[in-house]
This record gives sequence, structure tokens and C-alpha cells, in this order.
Amino acid sequence: MTSDHTLDDRSLRTQVLETISDCLAASGLSIQDIPDGVGLIDHVSGFDSLMAVEATVALEERLKIKLGEDSIFVEDRPGRASRARTLTAVINVLLARCK
Repeated sequence: MTSDHTLDDRSLRTQVLETISDCLAASGLSIQDIPDGVGLIDHVSGFDSLMAVEATVALEERLKIKLGEDSIFVEDRPGRASRARTLTAVINVLLARCK
């Protein structure tokens, strides 16, 4: 569950982008513009699967929620290859788990 404030699409977008930015900064990198419709792991330079796990843990702490064992930045697709989630898809997962 979240803290006292209500999280909406805009505030979650800000939280996700700040978290990715913080993770990248810890590695000496910076975030560039992220166009809608692109997988974050595939298109954000330096944001790989390991950093996505770090960002997932950081979001759990920041939002005071439990996201589970898996990275929210990757969509598991049974019987098919996993794929990187877009920013919008990550926010939708967070919105569903913050209820």
C-alpha cells in the first residue's frame, strides 16, 4: 500500500523517471528523452536488466509498496520471449499494484 497521498498517472510517471535518473546517475550516466512506445530497457542507454531490478527495489522503497520478485520493467510472456515494458506500461503496472 502507498503512503498518505494518492498516486496518479502523472505522479507515478515523475517517480519512475526520477528513480531511473537516480539509478543512471549512480553509474555516471544521465537520462535522455524517452519517447512513448519504446521499451525502457531497450532504449534507455545504460538502463539494463540489472539496473531495472535496482530501480524496482528503489520504487518499492519510494512508493512504500511491494512489487514482488520480478522487475516491473520486463513483461513475462508465457511461451514467448520476455520483452521490455514501455514507460506507460510500467506506470499501468504500478497503478494496478498501488490500489
